[in-house]
Amino acid sequence: MLSPGCTVGNLKIGKLLGRGAMGEVYSGEQVTLRRPVAIKRIAGHLADDPEIIQRFAREAQCVAKVNSQHVVAVYEFGQYTDDQNDKHYLIIMELVEGAYNLKTCIGTEITWQQASSIILQVADGLATASEHDVIHRDIKPDNIMINKKGIAKLADFGLAKSVDSTAMTMEGTLMGTPNYMPPEACRGEMVTATGDIYSLGATWYHLITGMPLFTAANTMAILRAHCDETPKHISEVVPDIPKDVADFIMSCVAKDPADRPADAEAIVAFLSKADGVPQKVPELVRIASAAKAKNDASGSTMATIADSGQMDGSLMAGSAEPAAATMSAGMAETLVTGAHENPGAAADTLAASPTTANDTSAQETIPAQAPAASGPAAPAEQKSKAGLIIGLLVVVAAIGGTAFALMPKADPKDPGQNQTNNPNDTTVVVGPVENPDPDPVDEPTTDPDPVEEPVDTTPDPVEPTVDIAALVTPVNAALAKKEFAKAQTAYDALAKHSEDHKALQTQITDGLGIQNSLKKDVQELDEKGHFAKLEEKLKQIKSYPELTAFYAEKDKKVNAFKAAMANEVKNLETSIAQKLWSKADGTLKQIGKNPDIIGRTLVRSVSDQAVLVSANLKQQQTIAAELKTLAGEKHLALLKPALAKANDFPELADRVSAYAEQVQAKEAQVQTDLKKSKVAIAAQQWSVADAALQNIETDAKVVGETALKERQSLAQQIEQGAAAQMQVSKELNTLRDAGQFVLLEKALEKAAPFPDLTKTVADYKKQIAADADAKNKAYESALKEIEADQFLEAQASLDKIGEDSQKTNNVLIEKAKKARAQFKQKATTYFTLSVEKAVAGVQAQTKEGLQQSSKALRDAAPAAKVAGLEDQLKSVTLQLVKIIEKRSE
Repeated sequence: MLSPGCTVGNLKIGKLLGRGAMGEVYSGEQVTLRRPVAIKRIAGHLADDPEIIQRFAREAQCVAKVNSQHVVAVYEFGQYTDDQNDKHYLIIMELVEGAYNLKTCIGTEITWQQASSIILQVADGLATASEHDVIHRDIKPDNIMINKKGIAKLADFGLAKSVDSTAMTMEGTLMGTPNYMPPEACRGEMVTATGDIYSLGATWYHLITGMPLFTAANTMAILRAHCDETPKHISEVVPDIPKDVADFIMSCVAKDPADRPADAEAIVAFLSKADGVPQKVPELVRIASAAKAKNDASGSTMATIADSGQMDGSLMAGSAEPAAATMSAGMAETLVTGAHENPGAAADTLAASPTTANDTSAQETIPAQAPAASGPAAPAEQKSKAGLIIGLLVVVAAIGGTAFALMPKADPKDPGQNQTNNPNDTTVVVGPVENPDPDPVDEPTTDPDPVEEPVDTTPDPVEPTVDIAALVTPVNAALAKKEFAKAQTAYDALAKHSEDHKALQTQITDGLGIQNSLKKDVQELDEKGHFAKLEEKLKQIKSYPELTAFYAEKDKKVNAFKAAMANEVKNLETSIAQKLWSKADGTLKQIGKNPDIIGRTLVRSVSDQAVLVSANLKQQQTIAAELKTLAGEKHLALLKPALAKANDFPELADRVSAYAEQVQAKEAQVQTDLKKSKVAIAAQQWSVADAALQNIETDAKVVGETALKERQSLAQQIEQGAAAQMQVSKELNTLRDAGQFVLLEKALEKAAPFPDLTKTVADYKKQIAADADAKNKAYESALKEIEADQFLEAQASLDKIGEDSQKTNNVLIEKAKKARAQFKQKATTYFTLSVEKAVAGVQAQTKEGLQQSSKALRDAAPAAKVAGLEDQLKSVTLQLVKIIEKRSE
């Protein structure tokens, strides 16, 4: 244990978050970087176990390769020294603050869209993991967390393995959590990435329906259901889920891995297109919080740390108490998941776990006295059931062959008492099993009315003479044939009559010991899958007739394995010949490199081929990465020559074809835009030419050097042509703004070569025509106004026409001049007559005469103004005024 506040290396330890059989998890701070972290510590009693250290190292190495926001990150693993100079093995991980375990949401009103969002995010994390060949192997709600932003993170890679790593478990070992284990895992077979798809599908199903795929009375029944039973279709439980989504979920939990989606990327692709599936689900944090508060209020608890050392939910805030002495969900999982890597923890779990006396299936799978090693393989028609039983026996064998049995639970007040008041209260006891029901000792009885038996007076028969030699013969004969069990039977018959042949018993015992030792060795090699060593060992066992059936069974497995290896080698050679390097690499991994399994000869042969495959696979991966990078950055011009390098790798054919289509499409578009620009340049449609050119990138990495140079040349032509067009347009605008429509009309001819100015020319022509029309109307109006003696109005109309030849055509100017001379002459005449009337009115010396005179002077004013006689009008007016004044005197 670590104390909160203490320092270990560069880590400051915070509070305990969780604890399990294999260690604890704390919050903390990485002091050097000042960042919060979660710290998983290997329990002190396991710190000297190299296999445990290797397991933790493997977990750290697997996850450290995965860089995804949907996977809890691992920063470091190693040995650290605390303040007391004690050493600890620690994994330093991302601390997901404010997070909730997805298990908290099960049974709440979570929608299928919300659940699917979680699955989409986890699948995205798995897809990233698969890029590094990492398989999780224990996906379940307990290992999925939702942070305060609603982002899902996959945690606890305690059972994860890298495809290219040496496996720490073997085929025949059960791994995972029962409710979510794929059928192949339930049978103890090797689990691939499609196993993760099944577990993710089972989790998806559980989230939406609120119930697991299968429910049963015990773990073994659930495992059998995964192998043999068909789950209820999810649409029967949740009718409103879309059919395509429901069918896709059920495909994820198909029995046959080949019927499931190919990989996590397929799930991401499907859900990315599904309507209504959000990218993150912050509302689930509120749902989980409410559910947790409800559970806390009701006093319920939730196991977050499995005793196998898989610390479910270990990065969540809170802590878990040490495992209670009951078969919790975590302990039940330990029976299946933990024993292969931590036999002691499994044994502890068994010892502390109650079961039900009436559970017949449990009694079938856990015999009263478990053998040290599993027996012969089950018949083919019982393969599924036998696989489960053998898998459990592997757990027992991993514990070390310790016998265990279901016994009545002892009363804690009376250690010697085996019977309790509850007949169903039983516990699993680990250790030698004593007979719970020993044969009773015969007690003397007293018969109140004994009946006398008649006395037998018949003389005892005479014992016949025994032929000892005849009894010795079959013993020797059996020994000669190495039939030691038969020899033992014959010797037992001999020993009844003679004690002079104990040396034969020694031979028999030695022979049985050797025979059983060989059988045990063969069984262990078989269980480990060490077929090469098994074949060598079988050569020794072949000479023991009593092991003929056992030999035949194991030899059949060896031959089947050899045939499978021969087929794999053939596949490898074919893949190499076809340059299918990924497939060849996969076959090499399938063959393996363990000489105990495949033999040293094959190891050497495969090693030579592996060098070739590795080199080419690396080159293929480098080219594939280069293609992906160039395509992602849209550097299609550079992508084209890179594609040529990929032609030697058939496995890249589909990718090359897809990328080639992108390159061809881009080249075609560039050529189309160049052609369109050239046509527009020829027609001096500079705006069209420029628009087409703007569609073409100016990056040589995208369009290539040739296309880029051609684009630049066209751009120069467009720039020159557009400048000339701009100059003409500017000149037209200046003339129009100055009202110089005569010059403007002549300048319009300069715009004729520029189609872009067609509309501008049309607009200007309309303005020129409108101006000419207005001036013609002013001229007509002036003529009428002259006729009506409206001299000022006529002058205003003629002023609108003007006399500027740049603004008005000469014909109209000449007409206006004539009209101006005409109305000036008429104005002069009108002025003269008006003055005469004014004089006559004054001379009349009457009131009416004066009024006449005043009106005549007013009428003469406009005429005087346009005729230039205003001074004369003033003079006449003064003279008349003087005349009137004199007369008044």
